This record gives sequence, C-alpha cells and structure tokens, in this order.
Amino acid sequence: MPPPFRRAVGGFLPPGAGTDAVRSVSHFGGAQTGCPMLITGGYVLVGLALRLVLWATEAEAEPAADARPSSGHSWRRVGRARIDGMSEWVSSSQSYLSPRDAASPDPWQQEAAGAGRVGAHRLILVGMHVPPARVSGLLGIAEGTAAVLRRRLVTLDGVPVEVSDSWYPAAIAEGTALAADRPVEGGAVRALAELGHVAARHVEEVAVVDTPAELGDVLVDSPVIELTRTSYSAGDVPFETAVMLMSRDMAPDVPRRLRYEFRTPPEPPTPPGQA
Repeated sequence: MPPPFRRAVGGFLPPGAGTDAVRSVSHFGGAQTGCPMLITGGYVLVGLALRLVLWATEAEAEPAADARPSSGHSWRRVGRARIDGMSEWVSSSQSYLSPRDAASPDPWQQEAAGAGRVGAHRLILVGMHVPPARVSGLLGIAEGTAAVLRRRLVTLDGVPVEVSDSWYPAAIAEGTALAADRPVEGGAVRALAELGHVAARHVEEVAVVDTPAELGDVLVDSPVIELTRTSYSAGDVPFETAVMLMSRDMAPDVPRRLRYEFRTPPEPPTPPGQA
C-alpha cells in the first residue's frame, strides 16, 4: 500500500497516469481514461517544448555548423561562438613586425584578449622544404631550391582561423633557431634581428583563394584570405616571405577586416625663387 502522499500525487505523474490508463482499459472497458491521457500528453508537450528551446539555443551558438562537411574534428561540430558587440574583426600587421623580448606578450594573444577571447598558435611543421615557385621568386632564390619553412596553426578559442607559412632562404636560417622545431624565444622577428636582418620595408599582397586540399580539414570555410608578406633589408634583399591563409570570418557574423595605415611623406620645401 503506497503512503498517503504517493497516493495523492501519483496520478499526476507519468507512471501513475499510465497505470490509471491501463487499469481503466483492462478493468473498465476504457472508461475514465481521458484524465490520465491528458496528463501523459501534457508531459509529452512539455518535453517537446523544452527540446525545441534547446535546439534554438544550440542553433544560436552554432550557426551553419551542420552544413559543414564532417571530418571527425570536435571543433567542427562545436562551431565558433559569437562575439558579442563586435561587428567585424579588424587586424593590422604593425604589431607583428617589431622585435620583442621574451617577457613581452605575444601579439596574437594580445589581439585576441582585446576581444575577450583566447588566441594561441603552435608549430605544426618545421624543416627544409621546396617553396612554391611564387615564393621562390619573392625570396630571390632559384626555383626548386629548398628553404626553411615554419608553419603555424593559429587558433581563436581553440578553433583554427589561420595557417601561416614563414619561408627563409637557407643561407639565412639554416642551422639557426629559425630552423629548430620549437618556438623561437621572443619571436622570429627578434631572431632575425639578432642575425642582422632588420626590415627596412615590407610588401604585402592580398588575394582570395580556395583552401588548399591538404588544409581542407583545418580551414573549413573556403575560399580564404591569402596574405603574402615579403620583408626586405636596407639593401633591398628579401629575407622572409610569409604566406598566411586566413578564415574570412573570425566568428559567426564577425567578418575579418585587414587595416592598413600609410603616412604621406612631407613635400620638400620649394627653393627660393621657384614658388
């Protein structure tokens, strides 16, 4: 015999309502099944409503995630979170081009932290490789000649947003920290400066390209932005070419924008009598 409280509320719970409905059908020919069926149906409707709310919440946090091809990577299923209050992500090259000491914060980590996110990067390939013909031409080395490659995977909140290839002529980087399969203390710009290679100018080219097949499981949203930067010494000798493949959007509804600032050199004074 169930306790009084259980008898009082049992009929309003799914197990009790189901039992009452079965008893009415088996012993009373289906009479008085309306109330148990209404109770059971009410619980079903409440469950469906909660499921719909959960689906709507997931869709808000993972826009178009199901439309992406599956690869088995958890980050592709999780998707990127929205960045509240940000309509676009504006990046500038300047902070990445200055030497820094080992105690200084990483520029990408700083940039991401400014948006309340977590930026990180890690080496995924280091060694001597033959660069594409275009990179060989920019570096001023013979086509087919191997150069030092450092490839980094750049992430935002754990989601890949960029693959960056830094190429260096072997005559400059072979046997140095740039050719070692480990992070360079203070960054590559500092290592190059210590080797006597300080940039007097940089040339950047921007294009939109299809994601290379070998990176299709990393940068899933094709096409991507390709930023190619070549750095030249005071003698106009190229010593680094970086090829960065960047996702177009940093997060749902937050496109990436590249920002450039140029200063117009002052006009030389007009010699007297020539005004």
